[in-house]
Amino acid sequence: MTKLTFAGIILFLFFSTGCKKGNDPTLGEALVIQDEAIHMGMDIEKEIGEMMSSDPTPENLSVLGKLTIDIMQWKKQMIPVPGMQHDHDHDGHDPKKNKKDTSASREENHEGHDHEGHDHENHGHLKSTNAEIAATLTPEEIKLIQTDWKKELLKIKAELDKYKSTRTK
Repeated sequence: MTKLTFAGIILFLFFSTGCKKGNDPTLGEALVIQDEAIHMGMDIEKEIGEMMSSDPTPENLSVLGKLTIDIMQWKKQMIPVPGMQHDHDHDGHDPKKNKKDTSASREENHEGHDHEGHDHENHGHLKSTNAEIAATLTPEEIKLIQTDWKKELLKIKAELDKYKSTRTK
């Protein structure tokens, strides 16, 4: 009986403190910003990879290699939105669209999506330090962080666009 009472108290404390933050509309807005940035980052990363493969000149590899490092550092700076999950329904992640997905590979590829080609360190499976940081922030601070994180990606995109414009002249 004591174990049951203790478990009830723990569950009550968990739901009364942890879930309030997850229902905040500001966190929902932060998640939308974060999700847009994640998708944009994946597109930029793919474009850089394609450019490196199609034209492996020293200059191209040097500039695009630097941008690849910038993207990797950007990903590591992601602070999760507490209590929220971002949408995995994008190309390469939607289990229904994933042609490699078989019942045997589904267990290897947890959640039914292909892990090949993206870094899960900052894609829903974050280091506890970033999650711990997020747990101490207000919803408004989290939204501001997501906005700034996306702005950093836009700077990388601007560098890529500038480089592309010099190559086409």
